[in-house]
Amino acid sequence: MKIKNWIKPEIISQSAYKVKTLKYKIKLNQNENPFDISEDLKNQITNELKLSSWNRYPELTAQNLREEIARINGLEHGNIVVGKGSNEVLQAISVACLERGKSLLTLAPTFSIYQMLAEQHGADTNFCLLDKDFKLDQIELIRKAGKANLIILCNPNSPTATKIDKNNILDVITSTNGLVVIDEAYFEFCNESCIDLLYENKNLIITRTFSKIFGLAAFRGGYAMMSRSLAEQIQKCMLPFNMDLPTSIAMSTLINNPNIINKYTSEIIKLRDKLISDVNKIDGFEALSSCTNFFLVKSKICPKNLFNYLGERGILIRDVSNYPGCKDFVRISVGSTSENHELLEALEELQ
Repeated sequence: MKIKNWIKPEIISQSAYKVKTLKYKIKLNQNENPFDISEDLKNQITNELKLSSWNRYPELTAQNLREEIARINGLEHGNIVVGKGSNEVLQAISVACLERGKSLLTLAPTFSIYQMLAEQHGADTNFCLLDKDFKLDQIELIRKAGKANLIILCNPNSPTATKIDKNNILDVITSTNGLVVIDEAYFEFCNESCIDLLYENKNLIITRTFSKIFGLAAFRGGYAMMSRSLAEQIQKCMLPFNMDLPTSIAMSTLINNPNIINKYTSEIIKLRDKLISDVNKIDGFEALSSCTNFFLVKSKICPKNLFNYLGERGILIRDVSNYPGCKDFVRISVGSTSENHELLEALEELQ
């Protein structure tokens, strides 16, 4: 019997999500926090975990964690859905909203997972293509939004590190009968959120992650904020007991240590701005401005060759040249001071 008799054609025809990797000593390819969680915080997390009953299921819908997330965002726990990374919440939203005959609208270029989720449900994906400077055509976005069942906008956007003005987002929300998801994975780096739009716009969902500034990429934690009635429906698409105890404890610990996150944010922004400035001093490289903890770089050598050149030196970056409009670009995450210094030395050797 052939595989097509078991698996949906949408899955068979889809390419798997992949991240090209090499052996490395410096990892600047996945927009992670370059600073690991302190030993004190790790001890808090592991000590609480040791005192927990491992033979018992966690809370069915992680209510205590949802209450803590709601508290720091001025909401109620009924407005929160939590998942194993914001990707799991996005997957639940796509399960609830998309099927054959319905459509997703998103940007191009943007995070490829959005399209993958739509394809898996047989839905169409329409794109609003950013221009050569990665700016948005707001008129086109509004026109297409009116016909979409689900709209996902990464803001700030990956891989471009650009952001959409909040007024433009509000125009999208009010111009469509579809659901609008704003993926705020990187909002801390631009200090701007659409959370205040939640109260008056019941078709708005905001997703966030603990994988970036919180430094919990290894644990996989994220959440979404929305109206209570909408959260009740999206929660049905999450598997029971989806939030394991270690992740819930780690997320809660970091929520209750906000000063650490503020320090990380401030430090990474300083490192980002200095690194972009230093890259632009090197002949043959153009680093674009950024609202995130990563930035695009246009190089005098092709992205594939630059990826391999840095890889040979143990520095891992992201070749995004296959993304729409990014033919000549790589994406570089901000590292620590020493990591950024080694990157600059490697780039300077190419002068």
